[in-house]
Amino acid sequence: MKETATHTERALKDLLSTEWEMFTNVNNRAKRAPCQDDKKTFTIMRISQFLAWDEATLESYLQDVKAARDRGLNLMTEKYARMMERTWPEEYRQLEGRLPRIPPEKMKLVRDILARQMNSLELLDKKYPRAVRRGRPLYSSEDSSTETSTETYLYGELQTYSVKTLQLCLKHMDNLQKEGRSLNEEILTITARFYGFKDLGCI
Repeated sequence: MKETATHTERALKDLLSTEWEMFTNVNNRAKRAPCQDDKKTFTIMRISQFLAWDEATLESYLQDVKAARDRGLNLMTEKYARMMERTWPEEYRQLEGRLPRIPPEKMKLVRDILARQMNSLELLDKKYPRAVRRGRPLYSSEDSSTETSTETYLYGELQTYSVKTLQLCLKHMDNLQKEGRSLNEEILTITARFYGFKDLGCI
């Protein structure tokens, strides 16, 4: 157990360090965003997600990030570019050709996971509306020039995962569902605890 914990801690450290380097170096379409200098919030948001994953998904995504870094690619830049398909479609069409092509097999996984995530979030929104609505708006229809929805954010992020990571993520979601749990509730609960709340009902 100790070796597994140590390995997981090392993977988390590597992921957070590499992702932060990518995130803080994203070139925005306008000026630098304040969140790019807010390492504390970035760390809480990302580690809450990673702690809700199983070890196989975490390790696979770490390999995705390392492979991108070794090729000189910034997955955070790609993620925000993918989000522009929904937030700034005209500008997205101008840069789409410079982004890696998404094979149909991968895009199907992205859409399957996104649909399940949104269904899960809708249920969570009914159960813990105050907790869910403290963050981003839920739906792409709520995107604006100042706010990007969870749906659009997930749509962009999932496209940066490898097929293997997407498959493992889907498998992990299936396993959680069999136990009567959901990935989104796990992530939100961990996030709440980082901010000092005992559980989601306390928000």
